[in-house]
Amino acid sequence: MGSRQILQKKDSVGYYPTLLKDLVQENIHVHIDCKDYNAAMKKIIAFSSRENASSKEFSKSILSREEMGSTSLYTGVALPHCDPSFVKKSELVIMTLNKPIQWGTNLVKMVVLIALAEKDVAIFKDVLIALYKSIEHKEVINELWKCSSANEVRNRVLVEVSRNV
Repeated sequence: MGSRQILQKKDSVGYYPTLLKDLVQENIHVHIDCKDYNAAMKKIIAFSSRENASSKEFSKSILSREEMGSTSLYTGVALPHCDPSFVKKSELVIMTLNKPIQWGTNLVKMVVLIALAEKDVAIFKDVLIALYKSIEHKEVINELWKCSSANEVRNRVLVEVSRNV
């Protein structure tokens, strides 16, 4: 690895968690009761920022994308997301569930709503790739699901993202 690559990797180790903190802010909700997929979708959309949640196009886009095919993964996480053209404020909303629910063909313990505005896609692309690398591991999702507070979830996600830079 050349010195330029080492510097880029070193810089991204601190930079990616900072970007992720900007996306998530305080929007982590733990052990939320949802009896099914529909209840979970309503809650995660309601937890999004006022700017996004107040837009009918925002929620319609998320639901339409889900109708095209489930965004749940075998690892126990669902990743609903919105068309960037309907996002007013870029954000990630993280929600762990009190009990797993059926989401498509998978049992889901955690939902991560991804909402990136068109102007921000390039900025946040690499941090989302690092996040995806983390949540493709079932043991990571299980550890996040066991977290008892939003702060614990945040810290664990930041550690995982830093590992996958």
